[in-house]
Amino acid sequence: VRQVFVGRSGSELQGAREMEEEMMLSNFRPDTMEVRVRTSAEGLDKWQLLLHVALGTTVGELRALLASAPHGLRLSEDQEIRQKNFYEDFFFKLTADTDLLADEVVLIDFLPFDAAATTADTEDPWTSSEEAAAATPEEGLQPEPLKYWQEQFELCLDLQAIHAKQNPRARRAYSWARSLAYVRIWLGSLGWCPVRRGTEARPFIVWVLGCEDGVEAVLAECGFFDDANWVDWAPMEIYLFGHNLRMVEPFEDRAAEGHPPVVRTM
Repeated sequence: VRQVFVGRSGSELQGAREMEEEMMLSNFRPDTMEVRVRTSAEGLDKWQLLLHVALGTTVGELRALLASAPHGLRLSEDQEIRQKNFYEDFFFKLTADTDLLADEVVLIDFLPFDAAATTADTEDPWTSSEEAAAATPEEGLQPEPLKYWQEQFELCLDLQAIHAKQNPRARRAYSWARSLAYVRIWLGSLGWCPVRRGTEARPFIVWVLGCEDGVEAVLAECGFFDDANWVDWAPMEIYLFGHNLRMVEPFEDRAAEGHPPVVRTM
């Protein structure tokens, strides 16, 4: 079977001809598809999950996929699911578990944070029962439920106002660390991957690669990395990696609750 490459102009591309900006693979059928899952719940218009599933996946199989790790979103049996009609792009129709998935799915009035919190209370979505039973207390630390990260994300709006009132020099100097603080909370609130909160026994650890002595090392030496856990002040350790960095040692050897992170250059 010969695969034909067709350029934008419609002509067949052969041999060493110059590649065009766009190409279409003739008679090619991928074995996966991208599905966008969103909710119609008020105030969550920006929440979505992008999933890559096999062609032929059904709505019922989507329910099982959402309930499994790393999503941990258990849908109730009466959860209404609508998706694009294959023939009318802007018409969302009711679905049955046996229907094939379209490229966009809407969960009617679904609250992902409440669903994840319920799942976390009844069954850990990240660890198998065998692993949980064999784990020590330290090894068994689990990610916080989505509801926790959603509440922390709301705090970011108040902190944004505080950040904006500072003078330009302070805003710029603290922006590196505060970006770390924001991204951690943002990733947790999206629910795309499990994010845990640091503890004194097991701090949240961040590696910053490609650091420069005149940038990250200076900021750390002057204390401008102290806000890397600005939102929840959970125990955190930061390691700066780079060539010929000045030695930066923390005032405290261990990360503590309610304290700035422990920062070291490597």
